[in-house]
Amino acid sequence: MSRTKRPLSGRAQMHQILLRSLQEEENFGQKRIKQLSDFLLVYIQKQLNSENPDIRDFAQAQKWTALVYTAPFQATQELALALGKAYKEDKGDIIRITSVVETLAQPQVYFQQLLLYARGMKEFVRVNLKESHRV
Repeated sequence: MSRTKRPLSGRAQMHQILLRSLQEEENFGQKRIKQLSDFLLVYIQKQLNSENPDIRDFAQAQKWTALVYTAPFQATQELALALGKAYKEDKGDIIRITSVVETLAQPQVYFQQLLLYARGMKEFVRVNLKESHRV
């Protein structure tokens, strides 16, 4: 596992640009980001229980995004638990969760250990998929 910074994905870059713009806007700043996060947490509650797994996955990613700005420790715990669950139940989901972690890790220094964990699990899945295709 490399400790060098990897280039951001397009989604992560857009997330950073929008977040930076919001933070720099004198009428908004950190207070507005927290308000938006609180709103998002309320808004996605119904979707978290959707019968459609795509809607549930999207809502879960939105929940983690909001938690990063309102309860960062809880966000890291939930993401780490989700990675562990995906490892046991659906290794392919590790790639989706790692993408979320990579997007959210940039503004949050304390996400770096979680980011390393997620990338390691993602690499493990990729290696195992390559091996299974050889057989």
